[in-house]
Order: sequence, then C-alpha cells, then structure tokens
Amino acid sequence: MKYRNSKRSSLLFSVAKIASVSLAFVCCTAAEYDKQEVSQQLTPKSFQVHSQNYSDVFSAECAPQGLNKVRCNFIGVTVIPPEPEDRDKRRELEKSLQSLDAQSQAKLKLQSSKQNRDTRESIGRVIDDPSTGPKTKQVLTRESDALVGSDLLAQWDSMTNAEQRTCKLHVQPFLLTFKRIGRKTWLSNNGPEGLCNVVTTYQLEGDAGYDLWTMTQNNVAVGNADLSLCKNVEKGGPPLVFSWKRGSPLGLELPCDFMSFDYVSPIPAH
Repeated sequence: MKYRNSKRSSLLFSVAKIASVSLAFVCCTAAEYDKQEVSQQLTPKSFQVHSQNYSDVFSAECAPQGLNKVRCNFIGVTVIPPEPEDRDKRRELEKSLQSLDAQSQAKLKLQSSKQNRDTRESIGRVIDDPSTGPKTKQVLTRESDALVGSDLLAQWDSMTNAEQRTCKLHVQPFLLTFKRIGRKTWLSNNGPEGLCNVVTTYQLEGDAGYDLWTMTQNNVAVGNADLSLCKNVEKGGPPLVFSWKRGSPLGLELPCDFMSFDYVSPIPAH
C-alpha cells in the first residue's frame, strides 16, 4: 500500500512537471507571437506622399491617440495649372464693342486712357526695378504697349497671355484621424464635411518595415449635390492615389512661367 501511494505520488509529480513545462512553452510561444505581431504592424509617424507628376504633395506628422488610433497633421501643397483660353468671352467682348456707336466708343476710350496712364506708370516702375526678371519684363512690356492705344481687345489679349503663363499654388493644412483596420492599413472617415456634406475617406497602406506610405482618397458621397456650389464635386469617381514612390525623376515640370498664391488656409485649431 505504501509502495502504491509512493508510485501514485511520483506519477502525479511527473504529470504536473510536464504540464508546467508545456504551459511555460505555450506562454513563451504566445509572447514571441505577440512580439512578432507587433513588429509586423506599421504605425504612421512622419511621412510624405505625392501624386505621380508631383503636382500634389502632402507632408504629415502623426501622434498616437490611444490604442490603434493616430491623429495626423497634414500640409497639402497643390500646383494648379493655368486654365485654357476662354475664346467665348473674347468673342462676347468683341461683339459688345462692335455694338457701340461711335460716340460711346470714343467716351469709353477716353475713360480707359486716363486709367491706363496711371497703370502704365506703375508698370514702368516694376520694369525698371533691377530685381524684376526677364520674363516678367516681357509680359509687362506687352501689357504696357497694349495700354497705349486704348485698344480694349489688345488689353484683353495681354492680360489673357499673362494668366495663361501663371500657375496657382494652393496650400492647405488639415487634420485627419486614422484607425487601424489591418497590420499595415489605416482608415480615416470623418463623415459629412463642408457646405456640400462631402464624405471623403483616406486610406493609408504601409510599406513593410519602413515609415513609407501610400494614401488613397475617395469621395464616397455628396450630401448637398443639388447646390450649385456642389455640382462640380465628383463622387464615386476613380480614387486619387498619392505615394511615397518616386514618379518623375526630375520632379514636377511646371506648365507655366510664373507662380501665384491661389489660397493659403489658416492652420486648423487642435
């Protein structure tokens, strides 16, 4: 009886030891798995993405906002190319001038000549400034010459020429909050925004092992599509993709000679 109890105790001890070793192995394996799982997850920190031709560039600084959530401060810079010449407006102007009688035309030329004299003086000061570049001097000289004869069509053509050679720079800071939906994937959806109630989603897809990202923008819906202001807002169109990957080896080839600031919005409150 004593022998049996001793044998039973020895057997129970062996089973307990095996169970303890197995449990330790499972815990160790689970911990290693968790470490691998975390190491394979990517969280955006600081990155820059751009369109294929570099006309749109976005820089972002991100900070964690709890578990699986980050808030990113973006600065977006967009180069807007010149609009094509509006020949219809020129034809309307020409038609309006032709419809005036001789007296009205003479009065209009007299009024414009007085205004043009002051304008030509201002243009002349800019042309004579040593810091003015050769392209600017060329455009301003053409405008000044058009002002001499009070020819409204010539003045229209000179202004149109300048506009067609000028790009606009649009700078806008904005905030986006992303939630993790996968190991390397984050999604932002702030719901309806703006007067048009546009629902836009942004998805970040990380490149394994690096803080390099591709951002995809989708206009999902437009709530106030009936408003005239919102009719040009596209919904359900092809997504806009901005990537860290290099596009043109030389960057953006500007379709213009000049650059003007179209809009610089204030930094949003945190």
